[in-house]
Amino acid sequence: MPFSSLCANNIDDLTWQSLLQVKKAIQNPSLSFTNFVFQFNTQSQGWNFLPHTQSHNQIDLLAKKNTLIIFDANPLNPYKILGNHMPHEDYIKSLELYASLLIHQYHQNKQEKLFVFSHLAQSIDGKIATQNGSSQWISNQANLIHSHRLRALTQAVLVGKNTVDTDNPQLTVRHVSGDNPLRVVLDRSNKISSNMKIFHSPGETLKIASSSIKNHQSLRDTVLLNENEQGNFSANDICHELYQKGVRSLMIEGGSQVVSTFTKENLINRLQFHIAPMVLGSGISNIQLDSINNIDQAKTFHMKSYLLDNEILLDCVPKETV
Repeated sequence: MPFSSLCANNIDDLTWQSLLQVKKAIQNPSLSFTNFVFQFNTQSQGWNFLPHTQSHNQIDLLAKKNTLIIFDANPLNPYKILGNHMPHEDYIKSLELYASLLIHQYHQNKQEKLFVFSHLAQSIDGKIATQNGSSQWISNQANLIHSHRLRALTQAVLVGKNTVDTDNPQLTVRHVSGDNPLRVVLDRSNKISSNMKIFHSPGETLKIASSSIKNHQSLRDTVLLNENEQGNFSANDICHELYQKGVRSLMIEGGSQVVSTFTKENLINRLQFHIAPMVLGSGISNIQLDSINNIDQAKTFHMKSYLLDNEILLDCVPKETV
């Protein structure tokens, strides 16, 4: 099976259910992991999560008759493969892409911090939409399914008002198995139409609005935050409020201003960019930060690349966040 297809939309059911099992396990505060062990099933060509295999003796004994992949609880440490049978790299990369995300969340949560990541589809020249906000569809079908997998592996998805008004997204996991995340939308003036899909699709929706709104006592499913001098919400305030509500992982899907705000405040733990084979020439840039004078002032990343039906996916971890 070609890697481009396997990674995106043909991950076997065993591997996917194992990943959902990891999601559930890391949300259990009574469980602690020094590593995350997966056993390769040669019949299904998939990975089985072994949550109770932690000691070196257990791992060594299993590796005599099985192929194991061991991820360290520190997301930057390389994984190890033990056993006589080496699976094709495609099967390893497909697991790594999603397991590393969950392990990064575990690492962040152990420090009692919210895990925040973003996934954006962009053109070769770094544009996520045309100047009028049109973005459907920059990405391919494989990336669409990938984004639904990411939603299924996180607790909450965050978007801004412009994304809702322009794209009218559902923000569900309808293309994969798993739970729909909590939808969080930034709506400072409380003006998003109640007819939008996020209010009628399966799952819950939470709005974040300005505390300056009049008659806010009548608002339901809404969190009120103070705005800063620029009239925006602080990313730190958003994270704090969601963490207080029990959210431990947050995926930012748009738009550019929201991702940029979290990046400026160094609150993005991971960035994923799907790069579509097109050039827009103008439009809305993926991330917009304050200007710098020297290259050594740039934000730097640990980066890995994957393929989604022969289109590149970059998985980037800011060096200062781990």
